[in-house]
Amino acid sequence: MCIRDSSQVDSVATSSVTPLADDEESTGDSEFRAPVDLSAEGHAATVRAVSRNYFSTLGIPLVRGDGFLPSDSDDSAVVISQAFAAVFWPRQDPIGQTVISAEGKRLRVVSVVRDNRTSYTNEPDGPTLYTLRSKPSSGDLLLIRFRGNIAPVAAALKTIVRDLDPQMLILPSTLRAQIDDNAEHVWLLGKMLLFVAAVAVAPVSYTHLTLPTILRV
Repeated sequence: MCIRDSSQVDSVATSSVTPLADDEESTGDSEFRAPVDLSAEGHAATVRAVSRNYFSTLGIPLVRGDGFLPSDSDDSAVVISQAFAAVFWPRQDPIGQTVISAEGKRLRVVSVVRDNRTSYTNEPDGPTLYTLRSKPSSGDLLLIRFRGNIAPVAAALKTIVRDLDPQMLILPSTLRAQIDDNAEHVWLLGKMLLFVAAVAVAPVSYTHLTLPTILRV
């Protein structure tokens, strides 16, 4: 049995770190610089190693280029967010440009995707660089885009995982639930700070990003 065979499932993708900007697990930050910059002149960006269909699964549109093409075998090819492009090439076409990682690897920009807005404040996420990971690695997140009730999809996934490894524990959750949970953590911290300061203010409302229904495992 394959989870893709479910009539509720539209697509399945993987990512090395969470798609959410405010998640405590989103620790894939690294430094990058242009070839003409000194090593001390780099800029921080979140790095995600993703499957080829990551952007379509999460509904992140391409604004330049065609993403990771099936013919791509060059591990130096990367996709960047609009925020990343604005930091490095505010008045230039980023396609074909080169950035250098903290390890000294030269990376070539093949596409630009729209900035995501996964923060509880609805602000654009910071600069992000995506690398292609054709085969998932241990610890990667499985992202399932589905329709309808989460329960049958989660049950099918648990059955598949149990058949592969009875000792493996999975904790399914939707991205919407993760965003709400992150926002609740921030609000609880805010209430604690207000209690310490003895200041009474009204809670600030926030707008969530309209995300596809994704089961995060």
